Amino acid sequence: MLGSHVLVVASQKSKVEHEPSTKHVHNTNTIPIVQVSPFIIKPEMRFFVLFLLAAIIIATSAYDKSEVLSSITKQQLVEVLQTNGFGFELIEGNDNLLRVILSGMKGTVLIDGTSLKFFYAVVTKKGSPEHMLQIVNQWNVEKRFSRSYVDRDGDPVLELDLDMDGGVTYQRLEDFLATVTKSVLAWTMHMTSSSSLPK
Repeated sequence: MLGSHVLVVASQKSKVEHEPSTKHVHNTNTIPIVQVSPFIIKPEMRFFVLFLLAAIIIATSAYDKSEVLSSITKQQLVEVLQTNGFGFELIEGNDNLLRVILSGMKGTVLIDGTSLKFFYAVVTKKGSPEHMLQIVNQWNVEKRFSRSYVDRDGDPVLELDLDMDGGVTYQRLEDFLATVTKSVLAWTMHMTSSSSLPK
């Protein structure tokens, strides 16, 4: 939601030769060979090997996407955000709230144990409350998975919920974040488009 408050198969003829590191290596190629006991790795392969090692480390440290969760903690949500490249900010004094940065826009997530609520609001001085209601109502008629309303200050708000009762996988959490991001961007365009702006 919106909120101001939201590896690789390499085909290469170069090879890794397994030989004792003390053996002198005669290379008929013009490319020098770097010895790394007990393997001898050509320079052009070093980047690939390092990349593969990094991928293995990441894979073993990441969560299992098929694991089912019936509740979620702030730390678990932070792990999902970090794994998927989302920025976030901790909100001091409130363990149930987390500020999430989506495409440069900041929204807020309420972590309620068995559910997540994402909300994004913008402060606007344009138009009357009645006209703003027409704009958000148009969104609610045309869109799914989210809702929009006007708060007590007359500002538009976008909300999305994820109900975890019965269990959801980490992959579903990732999908929820993707939906939130798309909704925030689309909602922002809706609220600022020429057809939606008050005349």
